[in-house]
Amino acid sequence: MKGFYYKPKTGDRIVVLTGAGISAESGIRNEFNVEEVATPQAFIDNPDKVMNFYRSRANELKNTGPNAAHTSLAVLEAKFKDNFTLITQNIDNLHQKAGSRRILSMHGELSKGRCSECGYIINEFDYLYTSFDCPVCKSNKRIRPHVVWFGEIPLYMDEILNSIDKANLFVAIGTSGSVYPASMFVEAASGCGATTVLINTEPPENSSCFEFHLYGKAARLVPDFVNHLMANTGE
Repeated sequence: MKGFYYKPKTGDRIVVLTGAGISAESGIRNEFNVEEVATPQAFIDNPDKVMNFYRSRANELKNTGPNAAHTSLAVLEAKFKDNFTLITQNIDNLHQKAGSRRILSMHGELSKGRCSECGYIINEFDYLYTSFDCPVCKSNKRIRPHVVWFGEIPLYMDEILNSIDKANLFVAIGTSGSVYPASMFVEAASGCGATTVLINTEPPENSSCFEFHLYGKAARLVPDFVNHLMANTGE
């Protein structure tokens, strides 16, 4: 790729961060009023409204497939195996549909529900459509989406920071660079000596922190980027 010269070794560790931009190219919309549907208080005040919102997003996902950026990252994971980590800010299941498995969904997953009382995770979309008691604590409180709302702590932070600390290459795709703590990952990676790459449609707020900048649509750039890595990997 023009202007990008990193050539990974077989044992290099690669960490990829994805944001809303990669899913937007599959048609996923991300415009909504945060205060009304994405806070713990919103769920307390009007659980039906919150659940209706996430139900509509789940219905949207049923007919939405991954794009070339998602599938290319799955190919990269297959190449680097345990030396590859995918961190996503997205709550959709497009990376999973593309075949990725080494995923740290730091903002949770819409396809899973969580008991508000004991935290038990339900691995199915059914929680959005059916009212039932928690199978573990038997609470009859409503099962909430297993997503991180504003004011809550992101998931997997220890694993994320550990993977970044060991990374040789850190790549951010489709991120705004404004949502903490993800916006700080590039600085952590750079501080640990990793090569840092930004793939985005336009410069995000933290663009100056990246060593390499590739601007354009992820569905076009990510396959080229992955092909470059695959073709130039050496011992």
